[in-house]
Amino acid sequence: MKQQTNKAKLAALAIATSVLAACGGGGDSAPASTTSVNGETPLAKYLGQYELCGGNQKVALTVTTTGNGILTLDAQTTYYDKNNCSGSVVASEVRTPSSTAQYQSTGNGNTSGVPGASINVLDMVLLTQQPGTIQLTGSGVNGKCIKYSTGSTCLTSLAISANTANGGLLLQGSTLYVLIETNGRYEVDSAFTKR
Repeated sequence: MKQQTNKAKLAALAIATSVLAACGGGGDSAPASTTSVNGETPLAKYLGQYELCGGNQKVALTVTTTGNGILTLDAQTTYYDKNNCSGSVVASEVRTPSSTAQYQSTGNGNTSGVPGASINVLDMVLLTQQPGTIQLTGSGVNGKCIKYSTGSTCLTSLAISANTANGGLLLQGSTLYVLIETNGRYEVDSAFTKR
């Protein structure tokens, strides 16, 4: 049986919904101004729906705005019976509340895991997760575990801890990269495809 930690879930979500529990905190910097260009904040380009498939899990990420340079990151995970997100659905996961990304600044960031250049123009954000819960439903659910024909996976907890982390967002074509800042370097946590 595969044990699934909150850090592993971050990769599944991205962003944000679980990364924060795994990161151990972020910076204390104050939010930068959310000046607009042609009436739009720098984060407007990220609004929409994205998805990520990994193994038996597909994460659907909906990015909306709450205004004032803050994005809401709502991730829902569907567990499939077969790899490559195929076969019948055996479980669904909903995390409440959603995570947020608050705009800090735009600038060059030293990146790892982004195809192409190692320096990219990023929108730096403060990722925040408030305490909450994870709800699992479906025929493959047994407590904190999800069973499928090729094995099973278990969450470490159905509780979500409050946390913050410095991160970055980057949109290249139809791919949304969610990056986490570690020792001055922005590492790809998740790469979603726009739907």
